[in-house]
Amino acid sequence: MIKPSITKDATSGVYGFVDSIDEKGISGWILDLDGGVNVVEVYINNVKVGEKEANLYREDIDKITGKVTNCGFFIAWKEVKINTDILSSAGFKLEILHSRTKDIIAGQYVMNSAGSIGGKGKLKQDVKICKSETSEDFISIMKNCDSENYRETEVFSMNMTLYKLNALKGGIGLVCFVHYDRDDILDDCVKNYISSLRSFGYDIVFVTTSNIDMAKNYDFIKENCAMCIIRENIGYDFYSYAIFYTMLRIYLNLYNTFIFANDSVYLISEELLHIFLQKLNRKLFEQNMDCIGALSSCERAYHIQSWFVAFKISEDILRFMDDFVRNISVQNNKENIINCYEVGISQKLIQNGFKIGAVYEYNDLVVALEDNHPYCEHVRKHYANPSHFFWDKLINSDFPFIKRELLVKNPSKIVNIGLWKNLCVNKGNRNFIKAIENNIRRLLNGNSVC
Repeated sequence: MIKPSITKDATSGVYGFVDSIDEKGISGWILDLDGGVNVVEVYINNVKVGEKEANLYREDIDKITGKVTNCGFFIAWKEVKINTDILSSAGFKLEILHSRTKDIIAGQYVMNSAGSIGGKGKLKQDVKICKSETSEDFISIMKNCDSENYRETEVFSMNMTLYKLNALKGGIGLVCFVHYDRDDILDDCVKNYISSLRSFGYDIVFVTTSNIDMAKNYDFIKENCAMCIIRENIGYDFYSYAIFYTMLRIYLNLYNTFIFANDSVYLISEELLHIFLQKLNRKLFEQNMDCIGALSSCERAYHIQSWFVAFKISEDILRFMDDFVRNISVQNNKENIINCYEVGISQKLIQNGFKIGAVYEYNDLVVALEDNHPYCEHVRKHYANPSHFFWDKLINSDFPFIKRELLVKNPSKIVNIGLWKNLCVNKGNRNFIKAIENNIRRLLNGNSVC
């Protein structure tokens, strides 16, 4: 039990005291002598997670003031919808503030050992999140909810349906996997990618802007994902990344990394993905990097391609991301998105002194390109999209991905793309390749780009 000292603020006329913080919740009193409403706000790791009016009868305070104040409060952890697992984690910071003045009533508390707040709780499963009324409450996605049925919530000026399926237990990484399908289908090739990430040990938050059939896909999503978010189709992938980050911010310290990934690439092999992820994590930690991607590019400026980016969690990177995500807005122009967000985040990381890189660096690929490669001369004179112009070099180097756009649209008119299936079959999983073929055939209405 924690007994903070009394807070008095002669300027604002606010008096308060937190009687106890224990496994049940927070109790105390707050009195605004200037006539304001006595509302308490609760912050976890600098993020507001709830508020409550102090309106309980307190005989002890009434005896002091000589009048009825009804200034007491009790906030149960469940009431502010905070999972008690997070309360016992290292580095957890709790702040209790007076709403009008933002004065700290109870100060800051760092729980350095498991169980210092009481026994660990468990997240409920198989429920959707309760309705959030404000953007501040949106952070509370991983909260307990009494309803067994889902409710829709309107946040970030859009409607979302949020499924909480499994507890976030912490570990090597938390993945935001972003999905879109014009036919509202969760295809086998995407499922292969998700399940391969899961089998590596990542926890996954699945975010889709498509109206997928949850009755049909529920078993797969529950088996592989901690959460599913079905949101309105506005904004592109970075807006989904921003929603994920805002919602899960207070849980990121449970993990070593968090990852942005999307379905704009096909995965050709689970085994190759695991080898790739081992390389990525080894480079990220052994070379003391802050951010690493699958592939770097020098078009426009040096940057990590945003379809797979991993961040090593630290106070500095989270502080940077807090600012960056706050400025992400709905954009309908893809060029603006690339310049402001994909290129922008890499350049801002560099400008702020962070060390970034990629498992497959653009300049390394150019240097290693054979003289007889069809695009050797071109890429030595001009910057090019490596996921298109180096696709074959990448596959031969055990790269586990191939861009969907390359196989469906081939916007760069790559001349040797017809070889993709043979190369991928030699390196990858035949069932994965078959699923890719089926997806291409559907997207092209039975035709093939190759």
